Amino acid sequence: MSTRKEWDFALHIKGVSLDNLDLARLGDYMKEFASLLGQGSNPKFAGIVKGSVIMRAKDRSAHPVITKNRLQQAANDEAPAHPAFTRLSSLLDQDGARGKILDREKNVIISFAPKTAANDNEPEIIVPDTAELDGVVVGIVGADDTAHVKLQLHGGSIISITVRDMPLARELAKRFRLESVRIYTHGTWKRTRNGTWEPHAVYADRIEDTDQKSAQDVFAELAAVPGNGWANTDDADALWRKIRGLDDSSS
Repeated sequence: MSTRKEWDFALHIKGVSLDNLDLARLGDYMKEFASLLGQGSNPKFAGIVKGSVIMRAKDRSAHPVITKNRLQQAANDEAPAHPAFTRLSSLLDQDGARGKILDREKNVIISFAPKTAANDNEPEIIVPDTAELDGVVVGIVGADDTAHVKLQLHGGSIISITVRDMPLARELAKRFRLESVRIYTHGTWKRTRNGTWEPHAVYADRIEDTDQKSAQDVFAELAAVPGNGWANTDDADALWRKIRGLDDSSS
């Protein structure tokens, strides 16, 4: 454990814990904390306090007072540290957490207040539905007659799916960290206050392995079908992206 003399500044995050914060997310916080301190401080990681999320950093510039002044001005729009301040604030908002920057005397230099959205009073809506979810199995646990599968979707988010059928759970366990799998599910979905839908309580019904063909292979097969127009397209992938509104020119 670090002693007080071994660190100069700390980021204290409230609302999450080391048990439920993903390692990648922890890295995001660490990166923005370093950006907030600035390259001039030449910050060095000085540990995390056990039982909470308090990241400590050592200022190796020999002038921590300059770094402290940088932090005190970070909330100002024109301040050099403001972009890092904004990104760190966004991370906290996304995780529903609060945060503050402390010096080694435990004085609060920055306090990150949660944003209050105009639609905070709108009720969350939960509806039943079915869905096909594609992703990679990145975790599976279970100690009773159910298992809980962690599925990482193609966008990067990770959701939990309950599996009540043990043979099905074993099939999913065989695919741990392998190719993408499609899980047919039923359950409830929740509309959050920002208007997005996310799984609420989702249960697996059956699975199938997804086709691992590349887009280039798929378009080559389409081009081989007479009369469908794809054979006359110079760049089928670019055309498909344009049709789907995924290219830069459509934005």
